[in-house]
Amino acid sequence: MLDKVEVRHVPSEPSLQMTHTSIGEGKVSIVIPCHNQGTKLREAVASIEQVRNANLLEVIVVDDGSSDVKTRKILDELEQDGHYVLPEPNRGLGAARNAGIRRAKGEFILPLGSDNRLRDAYLNEVQESFTLMLNISATELAGRTYKSSTYCQ
Repeated sequence: MLDKVEVRHVPSEPSLQMTHTSIGEGKVSIVIPCHNQGTKLREAVASIEQVRNANLLEVIVVDDGSSDVKTRKILDELEQDGHYVLPEPNRGLGAARNAGIRRAKGEFILPLGSDNRLRDAYLNEVQESFTLMLNISATELAGRTYKSSTYCQ
């Protein structure tokens, strides 16, 4: 049997700590993992810029250990244009997405594949849906049930 248990606190690296905005601001962080898909990534970011609005807080591009010269160049260009590019070793899509989520500051996270595009009004719809879900969850947690044919079919 153990007589004594030692508890140690090991602080996380700053890059692994989550940061966020205040609840209720409704800002969206878009996280895009990318591994050697520079051309598609450029198109994805361009589609975001076309629909950018006040709901978008940030775009985080996670470089999942890209080795392709063209992709590296595109990542450098995105960074020079003011986008946040997070370099990571190649550990796969899930690990890259999680690294970006840990860095995100938005109240809501929108994972986007490097080969996806956003359409007009999507950011508004996502923010409204997330806010609605947050409000429904908060109501249910308070011990009340919220049901409405307006939002549920």
